[in-house]
Amino acid sequence: MGKTRLDDWVTDIPSHMRDWCVHELVDDNGEWKLSELQDLMPAAVLQKFNVIFPVEEGPDLRYWSGESR
Repeated sequence: MGKTRLDDWVTDIPSHMRDWCVHELVDDNGEWKLSELQDLMPAAVLQKFNVIFPVEEGPDLRYWSGESR
């Protein structure tokens, strides 16, 4: 699948989720709340979350990778 932006898969983010940060998608056990995302994107994309561990170090900020996209 290569590099993919969330905007490539999710075209209609519900209004109550538009300002969410990463910590709002992580439960008290440090696991992703995939149920919050399952109606927004394909299962193949959600499976990629299983190899990304949420980290709670530092502020929860949007990050720019330095690429023009």
